[in-house]
Amino acid sequence: MKKGVMLTSRDIEIMQDLYDSMLLSFGQIHERHFKNCAISTVSNRLSKLIRDELVKSIRVGIIIFRGTPETIGSVYQVTRKGIKVLEQRFPYTRFRETSPIISHLTLTHDLILADVIKSLKLQNPEGKVIQGKNFYRADAKGKRLPDAIILYPNTKQKVAIELELTAKSEKRYKDIVMQYRMQPEFEKVIYIVQRPGIAEKILEQVEGHRLVPGLFVRKPSKFSFLFLDQFLKGNSAELFKDTFNQTLAS
Repeated sequence: MKKGVMLTSRDIEIMQDLYDSMLLSFGQIHERHFKNCAISTVSNRLSKLIRDELVKSIRVGIIIFRGTPETIGSVYQVTRKGIKVLEQRFPYTRFRETSPIISHLTLTHDLILADVIKSLKLQNPEGKVIQGKNFYRADAKGKRLPDAIILYPNTKQKVAIELELTAKSEKRYKDIVMQYRMQPEFEKVIYIVQRPGIAEKILEQVEGHRLVPGLFVRKPSKFSFLFLDQFLKGNSAELFKDTFNQTLAS
Protein backbone atom coordinates (compact mmCIF):
# COMPACT_ATOMS: atom_id res chain seq x y z
CA MET A 1 0.00 0.00 0.00
CA LYS A 2 1.38 3.40 -1.03
CA LYS A 3 2.30 5.57 1.92
CA GLY A 4 1.50 9.26 1.51
CA VAL A 5 3.76 12.15 2.41
CA MET A 6 3.69 13.24 6.05
CA LEU A 7 2.27 16.75 5.80
CA THR A 8 3.87 19.59 7.73
CA SER A 9 2.31 22.90 8.70
CA ARG A 10 4.30 24.48 5.87
CA ASP A 11 2.78 22.03 3.37
CA ILE A 12 -0.70 23.09 4.49
CA GLU A 13 0.29 26.75 4.19
CA ILE A 14 1.57 26.15 0.66
CA MET A 15 -1.65 24.42 -0.40
CA GLN A 16 -3.74 27.15 1.22
CA ASP A 17 -1.68 29.81 -0.56
CA LEU A 18 -2.06 28.01 -3.89
CA TYR A 19 -5.81 27.87 -3.31
CA ASP A 20 -6.05 31.53 -2.31
CA SER A 21 -3.84 32.71 -5.19
CA MET A 22 -5.14 30.23 -7.82
CA LEU A 23 -1.56 29.62 -8.97
CA LEU A 24 2.00 30.49 -8.04
CA SER A 25 5.40 30.30 -9.71
CA PHE A 26 8.35 28.41 -8.22
CA GLY A 27 9.93 31.74 -7.31
CA GLN A 28 6.82 32.94 -5.48
CA ILE A 29 6.61 29.70 -3.47
CA HIS A 30 10.32 29.94 -2.65
CA GLU A 31 10.01 33.57 -1.53
CA ARG A 32 6.87 33.04 0.57
CA HIS A 33 7.44 29.67 2.20
CA PHE A 34 11.14 28.77 2.01
CA LYS A 35 13.01 31.93 2.95
CA ASN A 36 16.76 31.32 3.28
CA CYS A 37 16.36 27.76 1.92
CA ALA A 38 18.24 26.34 -1.04
CA ILE A 39 16.42 25.89 -4.34
CA SER A 40 16.95 22.13 -4.02
CA THR A 41 15.02 22.13 -0.73
CA VAL A 42 12.04 23.81 -2.40
CA SER A 43 12.22 21.52 -5.42
CA ASN A 44 12.41 18.35 -3.31
CA ARG A 45 9.43 19.30 -1.17
CA LEU A 46 7.27 20.30 -4.11
CA SER A 47 8.21 17.05 -5.85
CA LYS A 48 6.90 15.09 -2.86
CA LEU A 49 3.62 17.01 -2.86
CA ILE A 50 3.30 16.46 -6.61
CA ARG A 51 4.02 12.71 -6.30
CA ASP A 52 1.28 12.48 -3.66
CA GLU A 53 -1.07 14.34 -6.06
CA LEU A 54 -1.68 17.20 -3.63
CA VAL A 55 -0.09 19.79 -5.91
CA LYS A 56 0.35 19.83 -9.69
CA SER A 57 2.82 21.66 -11.90
CA ILE A 58 2.06 23.02 -15.37
CA ARG A 59 4.81 23.89 -17.85
CA VAL A 60 4.34 27.38 -19.26
CA GLY A 61 7.70 28.88 -20.34
CA ILE A 62 7.08 32.63 -20.19
CA ILE A 63 8.95 35.74 -19.05
CA ILE A 64 7.23 38.21 -16.76
CA PHE A 65 8.47 41.49 -15.33
CA ARG A 66 8.16 41.90 -11.56
CA GLY A 67 10.68 44.69 -11.25
CA THR A 68 13.21 42.56 -13.19
CA PRO A 69 12.69 39.96 -15.93
CA GLU A 70 11.85 36.54 -14.50
CA THR A 71 11.63 33.30 -16.48
CA ILE A 72 8.66 31.19 -15.39
CA GLY A 73 9.18 27.57 -16.41
CA SER A 74 6.26 26.10 -14.46
CA VAL A 75 3.37 27.24 -12.32
CA TYR A 76 1.78 25.29 -9.49
CA GLN A 77 -1.80 24.67 -8.39
CA VAL A 78 -3.44 22.72 -5.59
CA THR A 79 -5.26 19.60 -6.82
CA ARG A 80 -8.71 18.31 -5.91
CA LYS A 81 -7.03 15.92 -3.48
CA GLY A 82 -5.17 18.84 -1.94
CA ILE A 83 -8.42 20.82 -1.62
CA LYS A 84 -9.98 17.87 0.20
CA VAL A 85 -7.11 18.00 2.70
CA LEU A 86 -7.83 21.71 3.22
CA GLU A 87 -11.52 20.95 3.71
CA GLN A 88 -10.61 18.49 6.47
CA ARG A 89 -8.25 20.97 8.14
CA PHE A 90 -10.69 23.89 7.86
CA PRO A 91 -14.18 22.34 8.07
CA TYR A 92 -15.99 25.68 8.48
CA THR A 93 -14.51 27.23 5.34
CA ARG A 94 -16.21 27.01 1.95
CA PHE A 95 -13.87 25.70 -0.78
CA ARG A 96 -14.49 25.35 -4.49
CA GLU A 97 -14.10 21.80 -5.82
CA THR A 98 -11.18 22.28 -8.22
CA SER A 99 -8.56 24.80 -9.25
CA PRO A 100 -9.48 26.87 -12.31
CA ILE A 101 -8.13 26.03 -15.74
CA ILE A 102 -5.02 28.08 -16.52
CA SER A 103 -5.24 30.47 -19.46
CA HIS A 104 -1.93 31.36 -21.11
CA LEU A 105 -3.52 34.63 -22.24
CA THR A 106 -3.93 35.82 -18.64
CA LEU A 107 -0.98 34.05 -17.04
CA THR A 108 1.15 37.15 -16.48
CA HIS A 109 -1.86 38.97 -15.02
CA ASP A 110 -2.70 36.03 -12.72
CA LEU A 111 0.86 35.72 -11.38
CA ILE A 112 1.14 39.44 -10.67
CA LEU A 113 -2.34 39.35 -9.13
CA ALA A 114 -0.99 36.77 -6.67
CA ASP A 115 1.61 39.37 -5.57
CA VAL A 116 -1.10 42.02 -5.34
CA ILE A 117 -3.26 39.78 -3.13
CA LYS A 118 -0.30 39.10 -0.86
CA SER A 119 0.35 42.85 -0.52
CA LEU A 120 -3.34 43.53 0.10
CA LYS A 121 -3.30 41.06 3.00
CA LEU A 122 -0.20 42.67 4.50
CA GLN A 123 -1.54 46.20 4.09
CA ASN A 124 -5.08 45.43 5.29
CA PRO A 125 -4.84 43.22 8.38
CA GLU A 126 -8.35 44.29 9.45
CA GLY A 127 -9.89 43.08 6.18
CA LYS A 128 -10.23 39.67 4.56
CA VAL A 129 -8.79 39.52 1.03
CA ILE A 130 -10.30 37.04 -1.43
CA GLN A 131 -9.28 36.23 -4.99
CA GLY A 132 -12.29 37.12 -7.13
CA LYS A 133 -12.82 33.58 -8.38
CA ASN A 134 -13.06 32.38 -4.77
CA PHE A 135 -15.84 34.82 -3.90
CA TYR A 136 -19.12 32.94 -3.60
CA ARG A 137 -22.49 34.59 -4.02
CA ALA A 138 -25.81 33.09 -5.03
CA ASP A 139 -26.78 35.98 -7.33
CA ALA A 140 -23.54 36.15 -9.33
CA LYS A 141 -25.18 35.88 -12.76
CA GLY A 142 -24.74 39.06 -14.79
CA LYS A 143 -22.66 40.82 -12.13
CA ARG A 144 -19.10 42.08 -12.33
CA LEU A 145 -16.57 39.82 -10.62
CA PRO A 146 -13.47 41.79 -9.52
CA ASP A 147 -9.94 40.42 -9.60
CA ALA A 148 -9.92 40.54 -5.79
CA ILE A 149 -12.24 41.64 -3.00
CA ILE A 150 -11.54 43.04 0.46
CA LEU A 151 -14.24 42.19 3.00
CA TYR A 152 -14.54 44.08 6.27
CA PRO A 153 -16.56 41.80 8.58
CA ASN A 154 -17.29 44.49 11.18
CA THR A 155 -18.86 46.89 8.69
CA LYS A 156 -19.89 44.46 5.90
CA GLN A 157 -18.11 46.82 3.52
CA LYS A 158 -16.76 45.30 0.30
CA VAL A 159 -14.00 46.85 -1.79
CA ALA A 160 -13.43 45.66 -5.37
CA ILE A 161 -9.84 45.44 -6.61
CA GLU A 162 -9.04 45.48 -10.34
CA LEU A 163 -5.52 44.90 -11.69
CA GLU A 164 -4.94 46.52 -15.07
CA LEU A 165 -1.67 45.77 -16.86
CA THR A 166 -2.87 46.67 -20.37
CA ALA A 167 -5.58 49.03 -21.55
CA LYS A 168 -9.00 47.83 -22.67
CA SER A 169 -11.21 49.63 -25.19
CA GLU A 170 -13.20 52.71 -24.17
CA LYS A 171 -16.44 50.78 -24.67
CA ARG A 172 -15.26 47.97 -22.41
CA TYR A 173 -14.32 50.41 -19.64
CA LYS A 174 -17.64 52.21 -20.05
CA ASP A 175 -19.48 48.91 -19.56
CA ILE A 176 -17.36 47.95 -16.52
CA VAL A 177 -17.84 51.34 -14.85
CA MET A 178 -21.59 51.06 -15.41
CA GLN A 179 -21.61 47.54 -13.93
CA TYR A 180 -19.92 48.76 -10.77
CA ARG A 181 -22.28 51.71 -10.49
CA MET A 182 -25.17 49.23 -10.61
CA GLN A 183 -23.62 47.08 -7.86
CA PRO A 184 -24.02 48.91 -4.52
CA GLU A 185 -22.47 45.95 -2.67
CA PHE A 186 -19.05 47.41 -3.60
CA GLU A 187 -18.64 50.64 -1.71
CA LYS A 188 -15.30 51.34 -3.38
CA VAL A 189 -13.48 50.18 -6.53
CA ILE A 190 -9.69 50.44 -6.54
CA TYR A 191 -7.86 50.11 -9.85
CA ILE A 192 -4.23 49.08 -9.52
CA VAL A 193 -2.72 50.10 -12.84
CA GLN A 194 0.58 49.52 -14.63
CA ARG A 195 0.71 52.96 -16.29
CA PRO A 196 -0.90 56.39 -15.79
CA GLY A 197 -2.40 56.19 -19.30
CA ILE A 198 -4.56 53.24 -18.24
CA ALA A 199 -5.87 55.16 -15.23
CA GLU A 200 -6.64 58.16 -17.44
CA LYS A 201 -8.61 56.00 -19.87
CA ILE A 202 -10.73 54.52 -17.07
CA LEU A 203 -11.17 57.88 -15.35
CA GLU A 204 -12.54 59.42 -18.54
CA GLN A 205 -15.35 56.86 -18.39
CA VAL A 206 -15.90 57.54 -14.68
CA GLU A 207 -16.10 61.31 -15.26
CA GLY A 208 -17.89 61.11 -18.62
CA HIS A 209 -15.54 63.44 -20.51
CA ARG A 210 -11.99 63.85 -21.75
CA LEU A 211 -9.45 64.98 -19.19
CA VAL A 212 -7.39 68.15 -19.48
CA PRO A 213 -4.03 67.74 -17.66
CA GLY A 214 -3.42 70.54 -15.16
CA LEU A 215 -7.07 71.69 -15.21
CA PHE A 216 -8.78 68.56 -13.96
CA VAL A 217 -10.27 68.34 -10.47
CA ARG A 218 -11.56 64.96 -9.23
CA LYS A 219 -15.12 64.79 -8.00
CA PRO A 220 -15.88 62.41 -5.10
CA SER A 221 -16.28 58.94 -6.55
CA LYS A 222 -16.36 55.25 -5.59
CA PHE A 223 -13.46 54.75 -8.06
CA SER A 224 -9.84 55.37 -7.12
CA PHE A 225 -6.42 54.47 -8.50
CA LEU A 226 -3.06 53.18 -7.36
CA PHE A 227 0.08 52.52 -9.37
CA LEU A 228 1.32 48.94 -9.30
CA ASP A 229 5.01 49.58 -8.63
CA GLN A 230 4.26 51.95 -5.74
CA PHE A 231 1.64 49.63 -4.27
CA LEU A 232 3.91 46.57 -4.27
CA LYS A 233 6.50 48.55 -2.31
CA GLY A 234 4.05 48.35 0.58
CA ASN A 235 3.03 51.93 1.29
CA SER A 236 -0.11 51.08 3.25
CA ALA A 237 -0.97 54.73 3.83
CA GLU A 238 -1.58 55.07 0.10
CA LEU A 239 -3.98 52.12 -0.24
CA PHE A 240 -7.19 54.13 -0.22
CA LYS A 241 -5.66 57.40 -1.34
CA ASP A 242 -6.20 58.41 -4.94
CA THR A 243 -2.74 59.30 -6.25
CA PHE A 244 -3.86 59.68 -9.86
CA ASN A 245 -4.93 63.29 -9.50
CA GLN A 246 -1.43 64.44 -8.54
CA THR A 247 0.13 62.46 -11.40
CA LEU A 248 -2.27 63.88 -13.98
CA ALA A 249 -1.64 67.42 -12.82
CA SER A 250 2.16 67.09 -12.90
